Amino acid sequence: MKTRLAELKKYEIPVIHLAIGLLWILGGNIFLHNLTVHLPRELQISYQTYKGITYVAITSIILFLLLNNHRKQIISSEQQYRSLFACNPNPMWVYNTETKRIIKVNNAAVKNYGYSSQEFLKLSIYDIRPQEYREKLDQTIAGYKESHQYAGRWIHRKKSGEEFSVSVISHSVRFNDQDCRMVLAIDIEELVQNENKLKQAYSVEKELNQALESNNKILQS
Repeated sequence: MKTRLAELKKYEIPVIHLAIGLLWILGGNIFLHNLTVHLPRELQISYQTYKGITYVAITSIILFLLLNNHRKQIISSEQQYRSLFACNPNPMWVYNTETKRIIKVNNAAVKNYGYSSQEFLKLSIYDIRPQEYREKLDQTIAGYKESHQYAGRWIHRKKSGEEFSVSVISHSVRFNDQDCRMVLAIDIEELVQNENKLKQAYSVEKELNQALESNNKILQS
């Protein structure tokens, strides 16, 4: 639904301009004909000229107002988008899809990964992962078929060398006239640790049950 509205929005200004033009031409012609039908030909031509000049002036003003309003909406939308990116509590960054270089990061990425904004801009998406994940990353990116993509769980590495688990979501964007992807990385290290604890607890419980069953068989024999 949002996509359809966005598509319709693109044609809003030319459609309004076309509608005004048609109404002005058709309505104006009828009005001038009734007004000047008994006047000399020279005056009729003059009135037609004035009508044309008036049309150009009015439509120029309307187009200016529409375009100015559209520009304000774009600026407001961009500001909101930048604010959502910069203030998102989860790490986010934008990387060039060809070079794999990181070209934009948010505050949470700086805080969680330990790199400054300038240091991040010297890194590629390979640099925040252990070396052994490079091939897997290339294969994953090559397999992207949708604009919005869930990339699954990954191990990331901070500037300190500490490794932790993240869940990664990305989507394609056009940023600074470059083909890029915007990445959202959610820290799930605590969740993974809890899952491991549950697995360990289940494993211990399974061993105890097996031992108990074995002891029961011995006692019954």
